[in-house]
Amino acid sequence: MPVKYYRERITMQTYRILDEDPLPRFFRYYPYTGLNNFDDKPVPVEYDSIVAENEYLKMRVIPSLGARLYDLYDKVNKVHVFHYNEIVRPTMIAIRGAWVATGIEFNCLHRPHHTVDNFSPVDYKVVKREDGSVTVYIGNINLITNIYYLIGLTLRPGRQFLETHIKIFNNDQLRTRYYFWTNTAESVTDMSRIFIPGKRTQAGPFPVFKGVDVSWYRNCKYSVDAFVIDCEEDFFGYYDYKMERGVVQYANHFQVPGKKRFTWGTSEDGLFWAPILSDKGIPYIELQSGRFRTQGIVEFIDPHFYEEWKEWWYPIAKIGGISFANKDATVYVDHKKQNGKYKVFIGIYVTKEFPRSRIIVRCGNKVVEETFDLSPDNPFIKEYVSENDKVEVKVLDKDNKEVIFWDCRDYKTKVDESVFLVPAEFASEREEKLEGGRSLEKLLVDATIEDKRGRSLLAELKYKNVLKLDEYCSRALCYLAILYYRQGRYRDAIKLLEKAVKVNPSFEDTHYYLGLSYLRLNDYFNSEIELWKARISMKFFSPASYHIALINVRRKEYERAEEILKEITERNSKDMKSLFLYIVVLRKLGKLNKALEIAKKTLDMFPFYYPILSEWMLCAKGTEEYEEAKSEFKRIVLAKDQKVLEVAKEYMNAELFEEAEDVLKMAISSGIDTPMIHYYLGFVYEKTGRLNERDKEYKIGNSKNPDYIFPHRLEEIEILESVENATGNPKPSYYLGNLLFYLRRFKEAVKEWEEAREKGLRYSILYRNLGYAYYTVYRDAQKALEMYKEAIRLDPLNYRLYLEYDEVCAWLGLTSKRIRTLEDARKKIRKDSILAKLSSAYVDAGKYDAALEILTTNTFTPAEGYYGYWNIYVEALIRRGVEKMEKGELKEALEDFLSAFKYPSNLGVGAPYPPRRHEAMQRYWLGECYLALGEKEKALKVWNEIFIQERLTPIEEYYKGLILKKLGKEEEAKQYFEDILLKASQREKKIIKFKKSVPPEYFIFLNYDKQLALCRCIKATAYLGLMRNEEALKEFRKARRITKDLGHYNWIYNSHFSKRVQ
Repeated sequence: MPVKYYRERITMQTYRILDEDPLPRFFRYYPYTGLNNFDDKPVPVEYDSIVAENEYLKMRVIPSLGARLYDLYDKVNKVHVFHYNEIVRPTMIAIRGAWVATGIEFNCLHRPHHTVDNFSPVDYKVVKREDGSVTVYIGNINLITNIYYLIGLTLRPGRQFLETHIKIFNNDQLRTRYYFWTNTAESVTDMSRIFIPGKRTQAGPFPVFKGVDVSWYRNCKYSVDAFVIDCEEDFFGYYDYKMERGVVQYANHFQVPGKKRFTWGTSEDGLFWAPILSDKGIPYIELQSGRFRTQGIVEFIDPHFYEEWKEWWYPIAKIGGISFANKDATVYVDHKKQNGKYKVFIGIYVTKEFPRSRIIVRCGNKVVEETFDLSPDNPFIKEYVSENDKVEVKVLDKDNKEVIFWDCRDYKTKVDESVFLVPAEFASEREEKLEGGRSLEKLLVDATIEDKRGRSLLAELKYKNVLKLDEYCSRALCYLAILYYRQGRYRDAIKLLEKAVKVNPSFEDTHYYLGLSYLRLNDYFNSEIELWKARISMKFFSPASYHIALINVRRKEYERAEEILKEITERNSKDMKSLFLYIVVLRKLGKLNKALEIAKKTLDMFPFYYPILSEWMLCAKGTEEYEEAKSEFKRIVLAKDQKVLEVAKEYMNAELFEEAEDVLKMAISSGIDTPMIHYYLGFVYEKTGRLNERDKEYKIGNSKNPDYIFPHRLEEIEILESVENATGNPKPSYYLGNLLFYLRRFKEAVKEWEEAREKGLRYSILYRNLGYAYYTVYRDAQKALEMYKEAIRLDPLNYRLYLEYDEVCAWLGLTSKRIRTLEDARKKIRKDSILAKLSSAYVDAGKYDAALEILTTNTFTPAEGYYGYWNIYVEALIRRGVEKMEKGELKEALEDFLSAFKYPSNLGVGAPYPPRRHEAMQRYWLGECYLALGEKEKALKVWNEIFIQERLTPIEEYYKGLILKKLGKEEEAKQYFEDILLKASQREKKIIKFKKSVPPEYFIFLNYDKQLALCRCIKATAYLGLMRNEEALKEFRKARRITKDLGHYNWIYNSHFSKRVQ
């Protein structure tokens, strides 16, 4: 039967997002907003959904809830294929905050995380094909990477699988960071097991690790990301023996090598998340497939590069597990020795009907064949007896075509060593170890890894270090130039690239990026020379040719542009950026039929490429298709201001100002009325000599609300400078400051913000940004406080401002000021993060009862991997307990110390697996208390339990050393503290050396000053452990000259030296 689809409006109980974070988070997910403030109770919310179903499966997509398949239902086995939440309950897990555990999510972004649009609307379209299949497309453009992605979710007649077709296109001029993972959620019981055909994860052997079979969910005691790094097979999945069902994924492993299982674990802290993520409280795991081997890998995708692949996901049931699978079938073989013979179990599940299939089973020398009507509702399940464990299973359809074959061979495996590549921490660390070209290559690889991971300041420093060792390294020159280009520093890029071209004229990258840099300065002559040189390589043929054509379009030489674009699209038929410009040129030349044909064909391939949606509308004018094209343009592009700006940008880059004007006016008439829309339109008027109209649009833009205006495109520098110069208004200075700070042009950004302030802009976020910059880049904490104070005065109900203000106060050690400010905030704002900061300040002030009153009577929002609230709770109890001990209140102290081992759920935590807990400090003081009470045996028992703890923080290492001394292991303790001292001293030297080699703002922005203070605290406690108190005091003082925000180290310092300080 053909697949049917329909739209259905459904009502779901939802914990709504109350507001979006108005603060720009420059280096996390800018220009997106944070989604981190939710309802504490659900309310009914209506959603538009798209449902498609065949005889076996029913899928539901809710585009307003992000880049995900919300649900897939198995009609045969009457169960949801993936973990399903009928209540929309976001939790603080994704990169922007909100995340829900349901169905399948698709993560296309710039770094390892849950993607930026997994809980915000995406584009969608439904296509029904002649073969009876239905595809629901969802997609978007990632504003950080400029990558378009498209996910086709297809159901086919007679098939019990979901086919996902992923398409990726880099619309950027530059190579850009690229990461893609598909994440499915699976409901589990204690009888769930994963089947991944491999033998190694990054941690070690798989599936048996340290004597435990971790393929079983019940054996995973703590949170685990298990990436199988040697699998060379095309499938993986899971099976639950209690539910007698599972899920299989099949894909070409060369295209999709990543295979991962995530579990929260079965300890209390893992199970804690089940009721948080679902009101039903059902635990789940995640099966994830990735474009790269692990989620630690982020790659570059070249400009104009297009790629696509397919994956198949399907349910299985009653067959007992997974031995081998393809998209047609899964076979499971299990054999157990019994009374000298082997009992062989065989299960076969298929994704479509295979009537009269031949099932041929070889058990040892015995061959059994039978005919069976295989179908999704009739799996094959049978037991055999064999003389040995050699088993083969073959399934042929009625035409003798092989459906599946499995001979119980070893899985094909090969360890991918690239997963172990880790860059040296310090940009100069490997300089002294260089031994010829190979070591220089390592340093360059280091820099490139930093670049891929988005750590651009470290990448810059490392590229520069390569050039210190070899000033003619063409790749380092080129890659550093790309970083400069990305910041809009085109002249700096040109200097490096001109040098690189002279050194190595055969390195096409330098010609391409030099051509781009010249083009940014409107130097067409030199740009064309370099671009023609670059296009001889396959890598740069399309993007270089595109920009040559772009130059000709700017010159209105459309015939010449047509010739170039025709060649590009013949050789690279999926280069949508070039196809867009080709359609434009054909339209300009009056070849409307051809232009319309190419536009429609491209949109059939990729329905959400916004500039071509615009061209389809323009080319369809005067035809029957016009209303449909216009309607699609409005539905998709005019749904969001950023999509409009993307289209306008493409036209403006080609100096097609009439088309840009029309698009922007359509947006305004449709109610998209943001400052940047008007600025773009005014800039179009400036470029076409209509200055009065320009001034009018700039004035309108300046009158608009500046909330959530986060410019991020390089083209917007020139636009905002134009508005700034033409109007003298402070708002464009504020916006330009945002953009420059995002581009890590810190000094220029602060200058723009200060100009906006001097011009009279009294806007809370402006002052916050200045405070943020003065603190995070310059560590001018006093100036930062002034700015934050004014930001809070202008917006006293913005709780996020108090959190950042508090951090600066803590840096300066202004505990009383922290308490006054937060107590005042508490009266106006009900927010758990305010209460947490206040409780921390109370702890620092020695007001332990007040801190614990807050922590025990309020509920705090959990976040993945976050134990911050619990840490404050433990600090309060330990410090209060020590205070009571000093007063002789030993029983009361004991109660506090014992309470410090608890994990109250209201603090957003559960108790971790015992070896993974952080309890060294608690154990030390509990032992001391037992000893003071005369219970030596209990003290010794508690202290000896420190040795089960697998991981220690630096402060816990100090307490472990003290425990060694308490246990009478004086020599071991001495060596232990000396090792800590040596390690901290070595790291301190590296940081100091690093400080001398980098600009001060880089050192601060990368938080190495904080790390330097920590090193000195570690040294101080090591000295204390060695009874070298004078040296300890010296180190503490050095740390405190950097910052007073030293946490528990401050308490240790005051405990040992407070009298001497006074």
